[in-house]
Amino acid sequence: MGNNIPVFFIQDASKFPDMVHAAKPHPGREIPQAQSVHDTFWDFVSLHTEAQTHTLWFMADRGIPRSFRMMEGFGVHTFRLINHQGKSLTKFRWKPAQGAHSPVWEEPQILNGMDPDCHRRDRADAIESGKCYEQSIRERQLAALSNIDGELCQLVAAELGLAVPAATEPPTERAPSPAVSQLGRSWPVAGRVIGIVAGAGRDPEQVLQARDAITAAGMLALIVAPVGGKLAGTDQPVQRTYATARSVEFDAVVLATSDDGGVGPDPRVVVLAEEAFRHAKAIGGWGGAGTVLEAAGVDAPAPGVCTDSRRKW
Repeated sequence: MGNNIPVFFIQDASKFPDMVHAAKPHPGREIPQAQSVHDTFWDFVSLHTEAQTHTLWFMADRGIPRSFRMMEGFGVHTFRLINHQGKSLTKFRWKPAQGAHSPVWEEPQILNGMDPDCHRRDRADAIESGKCYEQSIRERQLAALSNIDGELCQLVAAELGLAVPAATEPPTERAPSPAVSQLGRSWPVAGRVIGIVAGAGRDPEQVLQARDAITAAGMLALIVAPVGGKLAGTDQPVQRTYATARSVEFDAVVLATSDDGGVGPDPRVVVLAEEAFRHAKAIGGWGGAGTVLEAAGVDAPAPGVCTDSRRKW
């Protein structure tokens, strides 16, 4: 457990239940629900000097972190670490590589009111976009990786543009990773969810043939069309639209799109293909699929990608 400031409300553990009760909603009104500051809480703070110190900290400029990536961490627990030299009592402290930043009071009120998941979204977006700007962090991770998998370390170092560090520990015999051992093997497809992106102008018969072939293989086919309702030219329902489809709900995507006629593919389909490829989903298609993949920055011969303009279902 940890906090973003180095002090806590109490120093005596026996006062912890009192602190929790002070922060509870008022029993008569059940207010507040999403905050803790009310009369009962202020009574507790006024009667405890250590709580007053903590309150000055969290009401200062650094009390509200800009994001999880820009806040310090102060461990609450004390650990007894033991090595060959003896024992030591240790508390952990984390320093953000991007610095500690805090918004002014009005900014978090607006941001959290518009998006209660702003901190989690910021963290997820940062991880997905690979935002690791600190050279020392990259070098430290490469150094650790060199002691585990030298070949993989070379590949990662080449992508980062860094030198391959020498291993500092002899390699040890390890059981093969269950995840890596799945490579190159075949797995049942029953129950897989396949999204069929049916572009405007595409022959609906080909889309239905693809759906039937996928269903016959024991998979679930969901038709993704520009708009909801019925698939154009048929009485078959559309399960997803360009606006609601996301690659995370599909195990693979089939791009049954037509040639764009010079106007370019729909940007929503381009985003779907881009996300599917980035999430290591299989992508197939025919007709205008090549145009979509090119717009998404995906090479047609890439692993997991199969397109054929001559394909007939």
